[in-house]
Amino acid sequence: MNLLTVQRDIYIKTDLRRMCLSNQNFQIVQIDVLNKNYKINIWGKKRIIEENQNEEPEELQEVKVKAENKKQKKIAKYQNKISKDVDFISFLKEDIRFLIQHRNQENEQKQQKAEEVYSKIEGILYQIAQTKIGGRTIQLVIKCADQNVRKQIFSKLLNDKQFGELLQSKYGHYIGITMVRNILPEFRNQFFEILFKNVNHYVAQGDAIIVLDRFLTREATTQQINKVKELFYNHSEKIDNLAMKIIEKGIHNHLLSLQILKVALPKLVPEERQKVIEYFQQLENLDYLRHKDGISIFCAILNVTDEKERKNFLKNIQTYMYQSQEHLHRNSQFYLSLQKVTFTYDDTKQVKRHIT
Repeated sequence: MNLLTVQRDIYIKTDLRRMCLSNQNFQIVQIDVLNKNYKINIWGKKRIIEENQNEEPEELQEVKVKAENKKQKKIAKYQNKISKDVDFISFLKEDIRFLIQHRNQENEQKQQKAEEVYSKIEGILYQIAQTKIGGRTIQLVIKCADQNVRKQIFSKLLNDKQFGELLQSKYGHYIGITMVRNILPEFRNQFFEILFKNVNHYVAQGDAIIVLDRFLTREATTQQINKVKELFYNHSEKIDNLAMKIIEKGIHNHLLSLQILKVALPKLVPEERQKVIEYFQQLENLDYLRHKDGISIFCAILNVTDEKERKNFLKNIQTYMYQSQEHLHRNSQFYLSLQKVTFTYDDTKQVKRHIT
């Protein structure tokens, strides 16, 4: 028996077992792979399939047809995307490999190669930006190119009407993050205005909010941060709707998401409010206490919880403080903020640890 025959026999055996799982009236009585003899029981009637017979049960044929149809549908679904990526890789394969190998080095050859790649993709920039290979290539060019080429890329991307939508896509938002890391001063305000224009869509969208958050924490001026935050300082129905979308998608770890949840918390329906409370009640999520907005949302939660929940929260906070001793030594402001929280909401318990 050769290897091909063994593989075929295994496939038949697998197909027969799959048929049994799909139909309780279909039972395998005996499968003898070595003798190439398959005995099965279909609705109480015995049927033997031997290697020298071409006959197959109708049920087995149906299983194979369904499996093949499913495979073809999957192939068809991604056919356009796959063909684009294959074509794209074929004429840029060596260039991409070179940029990946030298992306962390400073040399003129890398910059020249980045310029060559950009000249090849300039005309199809937005067509490839939302594909995996295309998006990564654009990121590499931004990172490796000199300032003149980088200016061209920033200008082309930011001046296109599709840029706001691009940041909401799976691969497009990585381009946005790379642009924030390599931002040029002359494009900073233009980048901010696009983010600000779409902020209401971004805060409830998992990909774009990352770009917005990175820009606000790394590049935005105090005036720009306050301008964005002012949109979410006062309670409204819009705030509640955004909060529920954030809860639904689990986006809790971003600057504006925390702000929106904090404002909406007192007005949320009990079921949604409980989801927020349960999330932040977990010990591993207490890292949000390390910055001002995180402390604010914990205070907001303590204001809407009952005595039992508040007690559990404070216990978790104190445990977290004890476990974060090394960090507390380096950040006295963080420790004092937590100390204020615990004293404000539970003055019967003293925080035993002091900064030395």
